[in-house]
Amino acid sequence: MDMFENDNRAPGARYSGNVVGIRFRPERNEPVLPRVHSRPNVLIIEDSAATADTTGLLLRAAGARVRWADCLQSAERHLRGFAPETVIVDPGLPDGSGLELVRRLVLLGSARPRIVVISGDESLHEAALNAGADQFLAKPVPAAVLLREIVVDPTGLKPSISGAQPVAPSLLADLQRARLQVLRAALSGKAQEMDYPVQFLTSLARSGEMAELSRLLDRLSNGLDGPRELAAGLARLIDVQAAREVPVRA
Repeated sequence: MDMFENDNRAPGARYSGNVVGIRFRPERNEPVLPRVHSRPNVLIIEDSAATADTTGLLLRAAGARVRWADCLQSAERHLRGFAPETVIVDPGLPDGSGLELVRRLVLLGSARPRIVVISGDESLHEAALNAGADQFLAKPVPAAVLLREIVVDPTGLKPSISGAQPVAPSLLADLQRARLQVLRAALSGKAQEMDYPVQFLTSLARSGEMAELSRLLDRLSNGLDGPRELAAGLARLIDVQAAREVPVRA
């Protein structure tokens, strides 16, 4: 079946090629001008549920339509049908590099979305731009900066948002998932299996400004603790966060 069936193509329009099964808006023979929307479509590609929830909450309050993907595979499914104007990409994902996805999106040419890379690792700034990203933002990103970069409001209205707060249930899920990964690495005895959970926790510590988590990671990097001690420290941190958990409204 033609993937563009029932698209109501305009006469003389030609459609972009297929990159990882991704379909975007049509290209015409004349230059394609950027489309401005009061409600832009935004895809967040981020492995941290807490960060994605916080970012999504802010953008939805400003009028954006938001979807979230926690890995490359999920991102490619969303990209096939959602057609975002903006894609927010975290470089460190569990099934590969977010920068590789950036490179593939750039191949779409004028039909590609705006690409914003957000990371707690500022050393990736140059690599992100070299991959083709339009912007790099270092975590934690102030709410005003995020809205300026992502949301285009032609009416000039200002969203009534003073800032975004961490979402406790999502933060607990992030910490628990990372703790299980650390425990698996400790049981396997394979040092390389610690790479992803340490990268994930480092990004989480920076984006959430979590001093205790940063201290645990410092002890690990300095050789004072091993994976088992880190897992124990994460368990204590989870208990502390659980005591502060924001109640879910009915």
